[in-house]
Amino acid sequence: MTEKDKSAVIKAKLQDIKDLPSLPLAADSITRAVLDDKSTAQTIATAISKDPSFASRILRVVNSAYYGFYRQITSIKEAVALLGTNEIRMMAMAITVYDLFKAKEATRFNRKNLWMHGVAVAYMADYLQRTLRKGLDEAYVAGLLHDIGKIVLDQFFPEETHEILQLFESSEMSYLQAEREVLGLDHGELGYLVAERWNLPAEITVGIRYHHATSGEIVVEPAAAIIHLSDYFAWQIGYVGSPDDPPESSHLSESLQGLGLDEERLESLMGTLREGFKKLEAFLAAN
Repeated sequence: MTEKDKSAVIKAKLQDIKDLPSLPLAADSITRAVLDDKSTAQTIATAISKDPSFASRILRVVNSAYYGFYRQITSIKEAVALLGTNEIRMMAMAITVYDLFKAKEATRFNRKNLWMHGVAVAYMADYLQRTLRKGLDEAYVAGLLHDIGKIVLDQFFPEETHEILQLFESSEMSYLQAEREVLGLDHGELGYLVAERWNLPAEITVGIRYHHATSGEIVVEPAAAIIHLSDYFAWQIGYVGSPDDPPESSHLSESLQGLGLDEERLESLMGTLREGFKKLEAFLAAN
């Protein structure tokens, strides 16, 4: 069977899945509030406070070493006032996506590691987007969800996932090459198809689809380049995801070019990010 034929089979199977999980970001009133640019601090605080369980999770993170407040923060309204709507927005999305990544039973992937890797990529992507003022406004969301294809594989394609991991573990192939050999596509493409079903903005779906770009013409798109770089460097710093296989680095130069970066500027940015990741570890530990 050709790669095109394999890909067509997987796409058809995906289309037939009726119980594909819905994206919490799209359905949840809390996240709708934090995603709405017109929402005020009061609107967001009210939405979160209506869900006591979610509110307690937010407060647990707010009172963790990640923020280091000298006193206990006891209300969502106070948390929003202190941290700002954007910080609460990112926190709410990370916690919500954690539920999406959480497995009810044992799987072949380490779901917690995948989520931690996604948060690390999201943190870096958001930083790059704000610093460079290029790419996608929703870089954080694209980073969180860039490996969603792996979750769909693990949950709905167990036989194919088993075959991919066997091939990866018993050959010289990278995990990505094993995916393409078995499926005719990779988890980026699969994640893109899922994101399309969720009606996510095109900028986010491009970031998901091409974060392992095999075409230099695609990776120079800022949206793809930001997620590609963030994925690679999150792995380098130690947030490896699952399985632990280095992302392809052959297109890093194209990503740098697409963002107007040279290696000296990149190293300067990475130095700042490494300091930020020390703080990020406290956030991850609180979840």
